[in-house]
Amino acid sequence: MNVNHHLRLVTLLAVAASAAACGDPFEPFLTPIPPVQEIGLVDFDDGALVDPAALDMFTGNPVRTDQTNGWDFLFVVDDTEGPALLPRAGLLGGESEAGLQHSAETFEVLADAPDSDYTMDALVPIEPGDVVIMVSRRNPQLLARCRVYGKLEVLSIEGTPAVVRMNVVINPNCERRELIDDEEEE
Repeated sequence: MNVNHHLRLVTLLAVAASAAACGDPFEPFLTPIPPVQEIGLVDFDDGALVDPAALDMFTGNPVRTDQTNGWDFLFVVDDTEGPALLPRAGLLGGESEAGLQHSAETFEVLADAPDSDYTMDALVPIEPGDVVIMVSRRNPQLLARCRVYGKLEVLSIEGTPAVVRMNVVINPNCERRELIDDEEEE
């Protein structure tokens, strides 16, 4: 090892040690939670193929299911349930850890995602005003194969084909359930 490599390693260890002394040892390496993003998804059954019906939680973007297999849930208007979100395994079967769960808290107050009790393979009915907690599938592109957590608030469901407008916040850090930045809480 050369001197520069040793210096970088010592600096990294010092930063981690000082962070550990104050709490979370990974804090200096975490990506800030992004601001609220408004997105729209078109009904999977009735929308045009070129319109995004699903959400990829790793990018935070609406996606088309015909162009990528990288999505966590989609929007559908079911004949029985009405407007709903459907986790990945609900459409594709098999195992997927992507899931959804209604929250009784308001979007602004919801600070942490729970670690269990997600619906992973069935419709989750939604209506304007609902707050839903999300957990992604495991990211196959990362060695740790981690998941990310997020929250959404249904703003509106309108049109033909139906379009759901939602506010979304996704914590981009692996396995971190915080949904509000510490700075926002103060």
